[in-house]
Amino acid sequence: MKASENTRTSLLHIPSLILLLLTAGLFLSGMNGAYAQSSKHLLDGTRFTGGMGEAGSDEVKWEEAITFKDGKMYSSACAPSGFENGEYITRKEGDVIKFTAKCHSESEGDLDWTGTVKNGVLEASYVWRKGNERWNYWIKCTQDKK
Repeated sequence: MKASENTRTSLLHIPSLILLLLTAGLFLSGMNGAYAQSSKHLLDGTRFTGGMGEAGSDEVKWEEAITFKDGKMYSSACAPSGFENGEYITRKEGDVIKFTAKCHSESEGDLDWTGTVKNGVLEASYVWRKGNERWNYWIKCTQDKK
């Protein structure tokens, strides 16, 4: 094979190599952005107040204050039953912050929370599990002004 044939063969691979590098770069930058969006406790330092009720009913049964601090979520309505601050995680999707949290009480079981925060409004639900029993609740609160 002549030198000119080697050069021509090598030049044929350049578009494929460029495409591969561009694809890898886009993939890695997308991963990095997604990781940054979900790796933080985006709600730390916020407090929301409002009401809570039983799933299936619009009636507010209890006043509620939800506080996020140091990667943990606190529920003022659930604390008297022995539920401890639970770790929470967040994920941002556009202008909505989605969160999940778990709180535990030695005597009362576990609370599994899922919720969203958008424009200063927290809407969430949780399942209270105690043994084989399950109860479902909703929460709607607005963010306190600092």
